[in-house]
Amino acid sequence: MAEANGAIERRMAFLEKVYLEDRERWRETKQLLEKNEERWRETEQLQEKNEERWQKNEERWREMEKKYEERWRENEKKYEGRFQRMFQMLELHGKNFDSHNKKFDIHAKNLEIHAKELVRLRRSNEAVLRSLHRIMEGR
Repeated sequence: MAEANGAIERRMAFLEKVYLEDRERWRETKQLLEKNEERWRETEQLQEKNEERWQKNEERWREMEKKYEERWRENEKKYEGRFQRMFQMLELHGKNFDSHNKKFDIHAKNLEIHAKELVRLRRSNEAVLRSLHRIMEGR
């Protein structure tokens, strides 16, 4: 009987130990849940702040866009005559560049002709030098 009582006491001690461990784990889990809830609340608050900032930024961008468009229209009116004169000047310069390009094309063709002539002369000079070497070796 003493053995049975000892076994029961050991079993009770074991169950009490398991119960206390489970209780401690439950406390830890509860604390973690509370921390998670707190973090969740903080995240929601941050998200709300970000949404507010986003809306403010969108409003600012709209205002800036309106101001930019107004300035653009004002500048178009203000500088329209100047731009037309500048475009006319650019067209004139473009025509001048076209005529210069034609002249450069002619010069480039002439240079190609001269280069071919120089190559031909070099080859003939090399042939003359070879024949001179042969003559010199023959002496």
